[in-house]
Amino acid sequence: MRVTSSILALVVTATLVAGCGESDADRASAEEAAASESAAEASASAEASASAEAEAEAAERAAQRAEEEAEWKACVDGTSRLLRSLQEIDARLDVGLNVEELSDRLGDVAVAYNATNFKRLDTKCTFSAGIALENAYNQYADSLDKWNACVQDYSCTVEGEVLAGLRKHWSEASERISKAQRVLQSSKRFANVEDLGL
Repeated sequence: MRVTSSILALVVTATLVAGCGESDADRASAEEAAASESAAEASASAEASASAEAEAEAAERAAQRAEEEAEWKACVDGTSRLLRSLQEIDARLDVGLNVEELSDRLGDVAVAYNATNFKRLDTKCTFSAGIALENAYNQYADSLDKWNACVQDYSCTVEGEVLAGLRKHWSEASERISKAQRVLQSSKRFANVEDLGL
């Protein structure tokens, strides 16, 4: 009986030792599983990081677009009265104006110009739409001065070179008005004002 107990104890001990010990294959499998888990965690971390970066970039682009939209609206609001008054002259010259009518309409432009608070407009607005509109106003003012000078000179008639000179001023003014309109047409155009060559 004693011998059987001892044999049984040895068998149990051997079984336990065999069960507790790890073979090289078991260790390699465990290491491979750990490496796979670590790689999966790293991949998930990289994906989360890339997603966070993409979200941050999207938020930054959205904020930039909102800022550009606000700047554009401020420019449109700040210059709309001046633009309209210049457009009225441009449209009327196509069908004909006399010197008194041009003078009256230019007076309306002067009022609109003086009401335009260029100091409150942002730099991009001032140096694109603002300057274009100011140049248009100056071209019309120069043409009115020359027209008035001709009217007061009995030997002058508004034809030939004189008329060509007036038309050159009007054409230049019209071109400046068109440039301002292009800038103010949309927030995207306003944001890319450098690309318009203004």
